[in-house]
Amino acid sequence: MDDFMQPTLSYLENIARQAGAILRAGYDKEHQVGYKGVIDLVTEVDHQSEKFLLGEVQKDFPDHHIRLPMLFIQT
Repeated sequence: MDDFMQPTLSYLENIARQAGAILRAGYDKEHQVGYKGVIDLVTEVDHQSEKFLLGEVQKDFPDHHIRLPMLFIQT
């Protein structure tokens, strides 16, 4: 058993809803469109939403690591 505090379903749902609100706020507006692959489009709103999600998890669970196959955020 590890000593890490684990995120709850309620916590995850809350930040997912907040990230969804970021995406909804960008609906029906013009965007800067880029590509994360040959045909996979990504907008600045996608970047904002992902940055929010990762920031919240890293802030609340600093000892955790996030593994994703491909991040939108360019560092």
